Amino acid sequence: MGLFEPQIIFVMIRNLSRRVPVLRRFSSKADDVVYVDPNDPKVDTKQFFEYQTGRWLENDKAEREQRTTKFSLNGLVEVLKQKVDYLEKTPEHKDFGVRTIEPYFEGKHNKLYKLVLNDMRTYILRIPYAVGHAEYREKRLLSEVATMDFMRKKHDMRLPNPVAWEATAANPAETAFMVMDYVKGEKLMSQWKPWVEEMQEKAAIIKPAADFVDKLVATEFSKYGSLYFTEDVDSKYQTDLPYVGETDKELVDRWRIGPSVEKRFWKGRTPEIGAEFRGPWNTYSEYLQDTARVQRAYVEDWIAQNPSSELLQNAKKAVERYEKLVPSLFVEGEFAADLTSPRLHHPDVSPLNMLGQDNLSRVWLIDFENTAIRPFMLHGLPWFVRNPGEKIYKKEEVPNYDQLPEHERAIVDHYIRLTQNEFTFEYFFHKLRPTLFQALNPSIKRREEVVSRALACDIDTGFYNDLDFAIYKLCEMWSFLNIEPSRAFPVSYTDAELETISNNVTAWNSELTRNPSLENKGFLSAREFDKHLGEGNLVPKCDGSYEFTSEFLDKMGNFTP
Repeated sequence: MGLFEPQIIFVMIRNLSRRVPVLRRFSSKADDVVYVDPNDPKVDTKQFFEYQTGRWLENDKAEREQRTTKFSLNGLVEVLKQKVDYLEKTPEHKDFGVRTIEPYFEGKHNKLYKLVLNDMRTYILRIPYAVGHAEYREKRLLSEVATMDFMRKKHDMRLPNPVAWEATAANPAETAFMVMDYVKGEKLMSQWKPWVEEMQEKAAIIKPAADFVDKLVATEFSKYGSLYFTEDVDSKYQTDLPYVGETDKELVDRWRIGPSVEKRFWKGRTPEIGAEFRGPWNTYSEYLQDTARVQRAYVEDWIAQNPSSELLQNAKKAVERYEKLVPSLFVEGEFAADLTSPRLHHPDVSPLNMLGQDNLSRVWLIDFENTAIRPFMLHGLPWFVRNPGEKIYKKEEVPNYDQLPEHERAIVDHYIRLTQNEFTFEYFFHKLRPTLFQALNPSIKRREEVVSRALACDIDTGFYNDLDFAIYKLCEMWSFLNIEPSRAFPVSYTDAELETISNNVTAWNSELTRNPSLENKGFLSAREFDKHLGEGNLVPKCDGSYEFTSEFLDKMGNFTP
């Protein structure tokens, strides 16, 4: 039952004239089964509707309440009766009904439930948390369903089939949701061992990922943005076809390109902040410029709320440096058209989102949130095979490896494994897409890393230091990247600026080492939270939040492996 204890599941009574949702408590004795109305205040439905997996050091109650997923069971049945071809496939079951529904998994953005119908057909119900802007959640779901539909119909990708969805709560289920086919299998993450030496074992996980990327980038689109069903975008986006050469009359008008659902373009304090920078874009230069403009809009808004913040003032300088850099990063005409072409990018092709069947002879990609059409040279490698540090292919490359202290040999071995993972993906992708493979040359990858950092970091936190340092590192490497046409690095530094950047980065990395919870913005798994609370490492504050003791943080800061 995934993350949940299997003592309680919801059941729909087969007599539809009653349509009463009930809790069914299981017992070892058949005659001990007890049915209880979940609307009875005496019944504990905490595990069913409420978020259980994690805790936050600040605003914990509010964060978890945002992730409560209450919905109307009766309304859901009414929706499914309209969407699922129930009688057509199983005429012997005259009464449509849900046999069981149980919590299945809690993810970062959604909670999943497993639905079993009376005829034992099984589906996954996915309900998004009420986190972030409602407009963004709506567009994200609509784009995801359309993208899945496109990949199934155009490229026969193995993924769950969405059978019903609503992007807002204005429906009988009283919540936004997606219902899709249930895929039974084992997450490849359980078999992913990035540190092992056995290449065959790692290749078994990396090869399916390369195959998925191959299908994702197979279509060259006409614009940069995100994919939607035609009826789900504004009429101003309906005039242009998403790609050329479609011969199937049923598909010609099925999809269109609208605003991007990449997270970075929706991180403003309100949805209006940055709205003009979400595309769709006609050129990759426009896309790149808006990755900087949207960050400037955010930081200026935050500074307006808190003009005395030193952190925000430093973040603004980092954004200004990035904005100055962007026009020189990738210049029109510098690359073959394939490398700058609009291709579908999935931000999380990884073992976390892949299910394997029959000893990995069949692998499914199960999550398509935040997919967008990006310039291909800005796709980069899937995160699980990226090596952000030194590229070391074998220990023979390291002088006097055998004489190094044990902890230094361990660091070298670590980077050898990361380099092997990256190389293995590139090897498979080169065989599949040799022309697009050129986007993975070192010069382009170094520049793409800066854009990737800009799209990932929240400017109102210490993570802006990661972007600032990435820009400086690129400055140091610029003359070695063989950039054509040759051009000077557009950002210059005074000695005082370099000292400030160095001090800020050092202090930020030290704080991350001292307090690893900052990496996840104060989020801990429930198990980890309870462990630290029980051991006295975490203590409650008078405002209801929690903090680590200084003794514990000092211990973490002084820890050396």
